[in-house]
Amino acid sequence: MANKKVQPLTDTAIKNAKAREKEYTLSDGNGLQLVIKPNGRKVWEIRYTVNAKAKKTTGGTYPVVSLKDARVKLDELKNKVLNGIDPIQEKKALKAIGEFALQRNTPKSWRIRITKEYPYKASLVFVF
Repeated sequence: MANKKVQPLTDTAIKNAKAREKEYTLSDGNGLQLVIKPNGRKVWEIRYTVNAKAKKTTGGTYPVVSLKDARVKLDELKNKVLNGIDPIQEKKALKAIGEFALQRNTPKSWRIRITKEYPYKASLVFVF
């Protein structure tokens, strides 16, 4: 299947996008899309592949996250994927560590270390 060229989004095009009866997307290329919901909400969606599996994650809502910021987030996410890190799994691991730290009531005495060999397994390092 041939890749078709997509015209990059502009801020004006995003502002002029109105809600429709059904959800629709505006593509910026490289996996960055703006999803316009029927209620008028505009959400950035980033699509990528890890281990030949298609995945998607959100990058925030417009106008809180601007077009420029969404493109920066896309670049950061693509770099993580190139380094073998699944951003969704990384976020889940960091959330689990944060919840553990809150339960253990450990202020400023811990650091997060994610090993490159096992990016989904995070470990706490206690500093005394």
